[in-house]
Amino acid sequence: MELRITALDADILRALSVYTYLTIPQITRIVGSKNPTSVKHALQRLRGHGRPLVKKWDYGFIAGVGRLHSISTLTKAGASVLAEVDRVDSTSIYFPALGVQYTRDYAHRKAFVDCHIAVNEWAAANDAEIEFFDRYFLAHGGNHTEGSDSLIRREYQTRAVLPTGELIIPDGIFAFTQAGKVRLCALE
Repeated sequence: MELRITALDADILRALSVYTYLTIPQITRIVGSKNPTSVKHALQRLRGHGRPLVKKWDYGFIAGVGRLHSISTLTKAGASVLAEVDRVDSTSIYFPALGVQYTRDYAHRKAFVDCHIAVNEWAAANDAEIEFFDRYFLAHGGNHTEGSDSLIRREYQTRAVLPTGELIIPDGIFAFTQAGKVRLCALE
């Protein structure tokens, strides 16, 4: 049976394609829902289909902190469905193909995604356009060995080599245009 994609489903898939890793409260904020339960039920439908469109990653409980929010990600099938809905090439939609490397980076990555959301909200409220937003956790290449050469071999979206030859990898690099001016920003 074919899964019927609702407007909320499509909004959730779009949000996951933009931010990659999202909690239910983050998705609720992005899609403008007043009811996190409706987002939770939509995610359950998107995960429960024969070809899951969304994957859920649980991180359990930390003493003194409590239960950590689950993280949702887009799957290859979800990227394909979103491409059909939005009539775009599926290769333009990112999804974490090799799973999630999130455990040691949970609080940092969640806070980074919150900042990314806030930047987009600021742009929408201030007549600015985000030209691009590159994230540290989207990288290609090998990073399986210890030492500084692993950073050189791994191609991070945010990697920059300074004129001195030094390497920096900020958490995010983005540009926005406002009132005709383009500004480049690094987020750490």
